[in-house]
Amino acid sequence: SDSIDSILNENSENVNEDIIPDEVNKLFVESTQKFILASRLKRLFARLLDGVFGLVSALIPGFVLTFLSDGNFDPESFLLGGVVGIICFCIYQWYLLATTAQTIGKKYLKIKIVNKNGEQAGFFVNVVLREWVMGLIGIIPAIGGIIQIVNILFIFRDDRKCIHDLIAGTVVVSVIE
Repeated sequence: SDSIDSILNENSENVNEDIIPDEVNKLFVESTQKFILASRLKRLFARLLDGVFGLVSALIPGFVLTFLSDGNFDPESFLLGGVVGIICFCIYQWYLLATTAQTIGKKYLKIKIVNKNGEQAGFFVNVVLREWVMGLIGIIPAIGGIIQIVNILFIFRDDRKCIHDLIAGTVVVSVIE
């Protein structure tokens, strides 16, 4: 009971923590429009959901293709099915990012990506700048992994912008229906 009360008190004290402070808002949005930033946990869970869906999209075709070839487990068929599944999943995620500014995980958790004007950005910003640039940086030997960790840790900034948000000029906000 005490722990529940402390959580409730903590939540009531932090009700407005997701609203962008005026100073940050002036720097980020040139208009008077305000946005509610997506919480750090929602962003994390959206990324985790995307990872789970990506894994499933690799496993299902891998197993199907494996068992269609003689009914025995064949690592080559499994790998081929997995690669095809991942490629299809990535293309679908990129399509969603380009058309709705949401991945499957972001859509489920009701968050989306907007640009500095509060508008939905397209393929170049959401896919090329946010996804591909950081992906390419991540494969650089020795420092790529470190930069990826720093990218994740940037979520703890006041404006909650990770490195990929800074590169693309975007922010992730809650979808208000």
